[in-house]
Amino acid sequence: MADDFCKFFDAMTAKYTLKPAGKRKYHRSSTMSKAEVMLIMILFHDSGYRCFK
Repeated sequence: MADDFCKFFDAMTAKYTLKPAGKRKYHRSSTMSKAEVMLIMILFHDSGYRCFK
């Protein structure tokens, strides 16, 4: 569910945002994907823990 939302959100963001012309695009991202971050946050809120360390 989170992955489907992120795919839809990324498609809409790419459609309506301006991109800089001179920026070099790399083949591989060095960060976590939005779906991975959303999944971690969903599991944290569902776990019952109070502190996210």
